Amino acid sequence: MVDKDSVVVSVVVPVFNVAEFLEECLDSIAAQTHPNLEIICVDDGSTDGSRAIIESRARLDMRISLLTQTHSNAGVARNLGLKAATGDFLAFLDSDDYFEPDYVEKLLAAALRFDADIVACRSSTISYKTGMHADITWALPLIASNVPFVPRDLADLFNQFVGWPWDKLFRRSLIQREHLWFQSLGSTNDAYFVYTGLWLANTMVIIDDRLVHHRVDNPRSIESTRQWGDFFRASDAIERRLRLEDIWDRAKPSFLRWVVKYCMWSIRTLPDASSAKMAARLIHRIDTGDAEVSDAIGTDGSRYLNLIQSAPTKVALELMDMEYENTVYSRRLADTQSQLRDAETKLTDTEQLLSENQTARAYAEQLTMSQDAQIASLESQLSRYAFVIRPIRTVNRVRRLVAAWLRENASLTRRRARSRVK
Repeated sequence: MVDKDSVVVSVVVPVFNVAEFLEECLDSIAAQTHPNLEIICVDDGSTDGSRAIIESRARLDMRISLLTQTHSNAGVARNLGLKAATGDFLAFLDSDDYFEPDYVEKLLAAALRFDADIVACRSSTISYKTGMHADITWALPLIASNVPFVPRDLADLFNQFVGWPWDKLFRRSLIQREHLWFQSLGSTNDAYFVYTGLWLANTMVIIDDRLVHHRVDNPRSIESTRQWGDFFRASDAIERRLRLEDIWDRAKPSFLRWVVKYCMWSIRTLPDASSAKMAARLIHRIDTGDAEVSDAIGTDGSRYLNLIQSAPTKVALELMDMEYENTVYSRRLADTQSQLRDAETKLTDTEQLLSENQTARAYAEQLTMSQDAQIASLESQLSRYAFVIRPIRTVNRVRRLVAAWLRENASLTRRRARSRVK
């Protein structure tokens, strides 16, 4: 059995101009309850003092190392950290987020217990503007905790997970075996690494603990400054890899739903010009005859896209947004009602089996009672026979004693007679 404390876990942190939050991030890693850590910070050309913070921490904590590069993007920085990592497992953390103290310990324990390639946990957001926390309910929504599974067996893998790496622990051998890497993109540079890893992992498990906190509403973050074209570069790379692995036909329905879902979200949250370009890209895929994309978008979604392309006004977006969300929730309601009917059918079957089991149990109890009564009756009869048997035994014993006395007396008489004759 592997000694958990001896397992090395590498934590890779890409850093770019986050001096405001970097100390909280590094503190959360250094305070991990798992003792055997390798903390790799990759400075992506920061100009705000972030590098000095890392250097200061590295002098005090030998587990912390600093790598530097000319400013590029977080994907390139993570790849540099990957190359330097020596741990048996790898974790990733954005430099404005932070872990709970037992993040590594709990995820590693699950990985070793279930021999999992990937372990994921629950997470929450923390608002840059208000400091308020909120549970991230849209990640891992329908997956049972502490039950190992094969990710590619899920019916809708792409929409069961978010393509960020920081709520997941990855086995190093998976990364090496499948040649996983982060794309050199300004945004969405982690989608290829995460989703390809999920499709190719042999075993995964979820733990039901909220162990990482993700900062949102930060106007300087990658999430807030994303480029619309990066998503398509990422999704195209994922599609190529899935085709290469000969699992595209299996993955395509979930993949297309994910593409549509992400695009719709981006269209609603990006500036008008970028929204129009993203809508045009989706419409082009519909026009080229991709029926599954059309089905994933739906009639209201198509109207939504065309409206954005022709007149991307915020009022129109809000109106169509309501219609689109109504359609989405109606479909979800129909799916939920279908699942409820299936559950009711299973419940009825279970109740029938329970009733049959109760009938069988009652019959067994009656049979046992009948047998007990028969045994009691036999014991009663045997008790009565004992009163008869005892006197008989006494009489027989007396008879044997009398016969023995008679024999002894006859023998004595014969000896006396012989004596007189002599």
